[in-house]
Amino acid sequence: MASGGGGRGLDFGLLVLRIGFGAYMIKHGWGKIAAGPDLWQNLGGAVESLGVPMPKLDVNGYNFTKTVLGFMAMLSETLGAAFVIIGWMFRPAAVLVFITMAVAAAKHINRGEPFELPLLYAVAFLALAFTGAGSLQLTQPKAPKGRASED
Repeated sequence: MASGGGGRGLDFGLLVLRIGFGAYMIKHGWGKIAAGPDLWQNLGGAVESLGVPMPKLDVNGYNFTKTVLGFMAMLSETLGAAFVIIGWMFRPAAVLVFITMAVAAAKHINRGEPFELPLLYAVAFLALAFTGAGSLQLTQPKAPKGRASED
């Protein structure tokens, strides 16, 4: 393996990080899909626990805003992580997973609960958003004429 300059070693290392962190996030979010609106509402309430006011709009006994936010967090953990693994819409997906994990970490910190794991994943997905997917991805970005391809 080459040291320093990157190349295939860097691309392979990014792929390992994408698969490792992405697979964990999919596993983490998969159970939330089946849990349904009760859990989604609870997850969406994490934003409110950070002091963000939530409009109260009840639909069939659920707070619509919290439920939608929880559903979006679950989608971020599953579809967003899958996109990170395959390298499709990589940076937006990595940023969405980062935001989801940053909110989760802040919620745990505010409640005095262990926060290290969601913080670790937040930092990892933020770092991946900055580095890009590398060359081992489903879709290779097209570079403008006269410029090298960057993720």
